[in-house]
Amino acid sequence: MKKTHYILLFLLSGILSTGLVFAQSGKKENTVGKIADSELRTHLNFNRDWKFALGDSVNAQEPSYNDTFWSKVGLPHSFSIPYFMWWKVYRGYGWYRKQFDVPASWNGKTISVEFEGSFIETEVYVNGVLAGKHVGGYTGFNFDITKLVNAGSNTIAVRVNNNWNPRVAPRAGDHQFSGGIYRDVYLNVTDNLHVDWCGTYITTPTVLTLQYAKPKQILKMIFRIQNASQ
Repeated sequence: MKKTHYILLFLLSGILSTGLVFAQSGKKENTVGKIADSELRTHLNFNRDWKFALGDSVNAQEPSYNDTFWSKVGLPHSFSIPYFMWWKVYRGYGWYRKQFDVPASWNGKTISVEFEGSFIETEVYVNGVLAGKHVGGYTGFNFDITKLVNAGSNTIAVRVNNNWNPRVAPRAGDHQFSGGIYRDVYLNVTDNLHVDWCGTYITTPTVLTLQYAKPKQILKMIFRIQNASQ
């Protein structure tokens, strides 16, 4: 069972700014299969080598499904590619599939797949098992797939639809509501004890104004810590 803990810190703005600059300077982006065992968190670009088929293919979530004749695509992707070449916006389903390898060195780590945006309802399957479903076209989402992957070859399949839904915004507007995984996708590999996805919150609850001194702003930082081993 996962346990979530919160850490609260108060820092002066000058100290925090220095820390953020230092953290950003060491940021790395890797591709799948190029992870160092010593890294605590690895953010792997997952955009390449996908296959796509328009329509609601039956059993396309299964690893044994034959996608030989599907289109080879990269992400971000739209149902309406080539864009603006369709006289009518397609509404319905589309499937994406991808094969990827998980090295044995990832054993004991937490593995999740992160979507920055997919329009408008998305179901994610890993090795034929539903990892999660997200409704909403303009918000990112993240699914823990640690228990669904195996060392060696794995299959991820994503079923997306852009059907009109009266409960999901936007319901109307002067632009096309084209379906697809239209933003980047990442594979995140962390230690079991880690800062949760979108688990950092920064607020400015207080501004201190001292006589004969420049105002000092106090920042409140909250970290949501996840322990996947408990």
